[in-house]
Amino acid sequence: MQCDRCAVAFLHPTPARADIPGFYGLSYYGEENAKFGPFTERFILLFRLARVRALRSVGVRTGRVLDLGCGRGMFLKVLQGRGFDVYGTELDESAARSARQQVGAHRIHTSAIEDLPLPAGHFDAITAWQVFEHLPDPSGTLDACHRLLRPNGSLLLSVPNVASWQARWAGAEWFHLDVPRHLYHYCPDSLTALLERHGFRVETISHYSLEQNPFGLLQSALHRLGAPHMGLYNLVRGPLDRQERSRLQRLPFYAAYLAAFPIVAFVSYCWSALGSGATFTVLARRVDSGT
Repeated sequence: MQCDRCAVAFLHPTPARADIPGFYGLSYYGEENAKFGPFTERFILLFRLARVRALRSVGVRTGRVLDLGCGRGMFLKVLQGRGFDVYGTELDESAARSARQQVGAHRIHTSAIEDLPLPAGHFDAITAWQVFEHLPDPSGTLDACHRLLRPNGSLLLSVPNVASWQARWAGAEWFHLDVPRHLYHYCPDSLTALLERHGFRVETISHYSLEQNPFGLLQSALHRLGAPHMGLYNLVRGPLDRQERSRLQRLPFYAAYLAAFPIVAFVSYCWSALGSGATFTVLARRVDSGT
């Protein structure tokens, strides 16, 4: 469904909050601190390095950073290794345990950001990579971000773009719909309006993500061709699918994926260059009345 007033799209009926944790767990995060196979995990590390570069490119080169929905803590570990003072929130206890092993137990909170017992202005930057679409109360989360950020602090959000050409082309087969985990979907205009209502000023919007857009296009195309739902995604999973396919059996599929990647990456780049990336990243800064 889509709101006629604010243009935010949302899952209807909205799942009960008590049911939401059941959508995650080992089937979502993986086990043994490995969501994907070893080959794919190497690419994941490169993507986390790209996130650090994105943070630095908007002027955040040091300081205290909070990562919402930090998962297994890989991004935080990379940030910490580059001198940042890092903290994270993660509601799934198994993923939070892995994150604590990465960066330290006291740095990972298993409560929502609204419930963090921290003083106002505590953070220089807050990041949320593909997280806001999962949140049952995005407005409450933004209010908490505003309180916890220092004046002019940075908020970096990356979300799927429901108005993108990829989303419109794929329709119900769009990879980034991810029902029932994705509760809300945004476009640049709707997210900008939401941020402004909660005391933020949007400074930049980037439409390209090598991490998200090409893979989403390829998986969406396979869905449209009648391939098993999330078949490619499940192929690159880690320990959870060891019993289904050996590494040797999966090699031809990896090879086919790598062969197709330059094509989908080029198409994704073209769409992004035209301002219609399948995902987009927003840099916003905390502002106060009269500034």
